[in-house]
Amino acid sequence: MPTPTQTTNQSDAELWSALDAVRTAIEKAERCSDGEKQHLLDDLRELRDMAKKLRSGRVEIVVFGEISTGKSALINALTGQAVAQVNVRGGWTKDVWHLGWEGSGYVLPGFETSQVVLVDTPGLNEVGGAERADMAREAAERADLILFVTDSDLNETEHNALEELAAFHKPILLVINKADLYSPKQLEELLDVLKEDRAKGLVDPENIVTTSADPR
Repeated sequence: MPTPTQTTNQSDAELWSALDAVRTAIEKAERCSDGEKQHLLDDLRELRDMAKKLRSGRVEIVVFGEISTGKSALINALTGQAVAQVNVRGGWTKDVWHLGWEGSGYVLPGFETSQVVLVDTPGLNEVGGAERADMAREAAERADLILFVTDSDLNETEHNALEELAAFHKPILLVINKADLYSPKQLEELLDVLKEDRAKGLVDPENIVTTSADPR
């Protein structure tokens, strides 16, 4: 059985099939009238970005969350190494930074040169509303997947940020960290509140998950 790092004929075929589909969609859009093209500009941009990522094998995962939610610990757990400073006071990253997952041992099927890139962002409670919205827009526009990290019910800042991110219609995984600090009953109640109320309409219920990145 082929391992994730091995190129397979099936995955190569799937890659070229996806690329052909994107190219066909781009060609059809470019044959439209100027007026129609104006309405399709955003779609064309997304298709071109998609084709570029398919060719390069690059996948970007953007991580959002407040400081003290264990966002840095989750990044370290995902990469398998201490690459993000765990600091409840915050301030360690004021700019979006990128971490290549070259050493994670996982390469996308069909690409020996693939790269999964983890993109961290400043803590949501470290930036103002307008700055947060700009940060969310810039990062989410390029994201293939968004990880939104919390450790409890959503507060107002988190809820507002989640609404801003959901507007980009990118896949969002709402990660409840520090699950080990809750009893099974408490965790079940928290999940119910998020699925039925706080995150309803923003995140698919099956995309709300629990974890303990740094168990105590």
